[in-house]
Amino acid sequence: MVCKSQLLRKGSEPQTESERDDLDAIAALKENTAIELKDKGNEYVKMGKKHFPDAIDWYTRAINQQALSDSDTALYRAAKAYFALNLLLESTLHCQNGLKHDPSNEELKKLLRQIESKKMEHEQREAQDLVSAIESRGLKIGKAMYQGLTGLRKPVLDKNNILHWPVLLLYAELSNMFSENCPPLSWDQEHNYTREAVELYYEASPGVSLSKTKILQSLRGHCSFSCGKHGDEEKDANKNSNDGSSAASIKSSKLGNGLLHLELLVGYLLKMGDVYYDTSQTFRFSTSPHSRLPPLVSPMAAISCSASDLQPLLGAAANATAAAQYICGRFDAVSNKFVDTAYAVDNTYLLFSAYLVFAMQLGFAMLCAGSVRAKNTMNIMLTNVLDAATGGLFYYIFGFALAFGTPSNGFIGQHFFGLNKFPSQSFDYSYFLYQWAFAIAAAGITSGSIAERTQFVAYLIYSSFLTGFVYPIVSHWFWSADGWASPARADNLLFGSGVIDFAGSGVVHLVGGIAGLWGALIEGPRIGRFDHEGRSVAMRGHSGTLVVLGTFLLWFGWYGFNAGSFLNILKAYGESGSYYGQWSAIGRTAVTTTMAGCSAALTTLFGKRLLSGHWNLTDVCNGLLGGFAAITSGCSVIDPWAAIICGFVAAWVLMGCNKLAEKLKYDDPLEAAQLHGGCGSWGIIFTALFAKKAYVGEVYSGQPNRPYGLLMGGGGKLLAAHLVQIVVIVGFVSLTMGTLFFLLHKLKLLRISSEEEMAGMDVTSHGGLAYVYTDECNDPAMLKPGFVVSRTGPPSSAV
Repeated sequence: MVCKSQLLRKGSEPQTESERDDLDAIAALKENTAIELKDKGNEYVKMGKKHFPDAIDWYTRAINQQALSDSDTALYRAAKAYFALNLLLESTLHCQNGLKHDPSNEELKKLLRQIESKKMEHEQREAQDLVSAIESRGLKIGKAMYQGLTGLRKPVLDKNNILHWPVLLLYAELSNMFSENCPPLSWDQEHNYTREAVELYYEASPGVSLSKTKILQSLRGHCSFSCGKHGDEEKDANKNSNDGSSAASIKSSKLGNGLLHLELLVGYLLKMGDVYYDTSQTFRFSTSPHSRLPPLVSPMAAISCSASDLQPLLGAAANATAAAQYICGRFDAVSNKFVDTAYAVDNTYLLFSAYLVFAMQLGFAMLCAGSVRAKNTMNIMLTNVLDAATGGLFYYIFGFALAFGTPSNGFIGQHFFGLNKFPSQSFDYSYFLYQWAFAIAAAGITSGSIAERTQFVAYLIYSSFLTGFVYPIVSHWFWSADGWASPARADNLLFGSGVIDFAGSGVVHLVGGIAGLWGALIEGPRIGRFDHEGRSVAMRGHSGTLVVLGTFLLWFGWYGFNAGSFLNILKAYGESGSYYGQWSAIGRTAVTTTMAGCSAALTTLFGKRLLSGHWNLTDVCNGLLGGFAAITSGCSVIDPWAAIICGFVAAWVLMGCNKLAEKLKYDDPLEAAQLHGGCGSWGIIFTALFAKKAYVGEVYSGQPNRPYGLLMGGGGKLLAAHLVQIVVIVGFVSLTMGTLFFLLHKLKLLRISSEEEMAGMDVTSHGGLAYVYTDECNDPAMLKPGFVVSRTGPPSSAV
């Protein structure tokens, strides 16, 4: 019931029985009215979302009637409606009012949690939009100065896509500014910049560029623009100051004392009066000729030189000011050249790594050619060429955007289709080329599993689908800064860590291996691979020479695959000028890659000797590659001794998978699914066991308490994240590629006929032979109708 005290003013309580009866009647009428209003609101809710504003209006009227017997329900429904309309503030207020009446109301508490979650999503989206706006304008972000005095000031992107920026303005002369006789500034409508309001600070530190991850962390409120490795760059910057003072010890000064090297915090500035914003690479500002503000110097330069600082050191000569300005001008030019050089060095390193990874395609081609029979050599080599060609086109149009098109959600990228708006502050063309080389590597893995019995059109279809859709989505999950399981996320890391798949044991090898697994399973084994009793029949490749050549080419390219995944080389981990930096980590990664491959090769050599009694060349080469596939995930975060363990286990994993394949009558001519799928999975688990804390902190900086290897004392969170990676990759690739191969099979576009398979695909599909020892034009056998196989290669390999 409605409380009577709510209906009456103080001092107007009923005195007689009749007055009290009248009051009860009014209260009942008021409650009935509130219920009717609430029911009306319910009707509008049932009519759909477009009627929610009407529902809110009726609920509000019901609440205003103050019918306490059902007010919590009305408040909840009104809050729910506001939430559906994305009016989070109003929804929060209704939830809070409802909880005042009923603090234990679980529905209101649940809705309040949903509101908070949605607020976080909005903040994340706004931060991503802001970073995108910053990138599109070609700006560099530096660490904020004087935060202890000024607090954190964040850029703001308004609804009109105008970027409002908090800046520090550096003035060469301040002796005449804000004088007692100076009139108010025309653009200072709120009188924020007067003699009484403005305070000046000594000693500007040079800005240092931040990574995109740290920018996002700051915008989302997880740390300030000065977050990261505490003070390395700031210390170097402060060494250049005259008195050695740091930002934490800056002193304020009154106006008009003649100091020349001062900075003035003016807050958000885009266009105020005659001040205009210049979106150039060096982050300059300019003024119109009649502006009251003197010309400004870049506050975000990597290394700064102030003529006002330098002038006193040159004495009282008449030309001291001009000399100081000239010296600083030359200094700035040199500084810019150093910045240019850093970009050039890092891009050259990435391009060279991309060339190495692309050279692996030649290795795949040679390995595949040597591992199949001579009658299918041209076919398998042509498929490797087309993996690169079709993969290049589809990765350019769709793949890169789906993988790295930021800002995006955690599942799929949304920008840079066809390399639109390229290059940007985040990506240059070298990065695209490098990622394309990875994409076609995954497609090359799959081609080996389905060799010697697959229609040519099926290669074109699966290669396009894998490089243009399946692989990009998986790489987005684990390698994009927006990916749901990426270790580069600014927040909400999977198990507090994200997945450390540095160069792609899962993203590349497991994806290619599982895709090949489904293709080979749906196609079935080659004719003659198993006898009528189900026993395995060896079908060795025709050229051990090509197998070894391909293996060494892959070994060579793997250094670009693993060590190149750092993406840049010019980065110090400690104090600038130290011998230790990212270049050291790159060298260590090359060593761990080498150790894992060597260990796997030797383990396979002696293991196969014990099992079969032979020193088998092809098995040793495959074992070596299995070690590389396994180390790819953790190559950057483990010690060389651990890499030896990784390779040792990988060799036994490969041999075990091959034994299992024989028992299940699974036929994979290159052991691709066993090698890349099996050893890749082991590599993912290995990383979660042996990742070293110090290396994880260096390579994946920004999260000081990130989990590391279980056996290294880092707990089981990283292992849990990596098990999730294996499950989701196997599930997603099975759903997509398995479905594609099944459809191709049903449409009779997957496997060739038995006649073509027996004759060999070089003759039936490609009009010739890879190896011919006589002149085809004068060879009567080549003029006869039907399929010819008698002139191919060594006689023993013609089957």
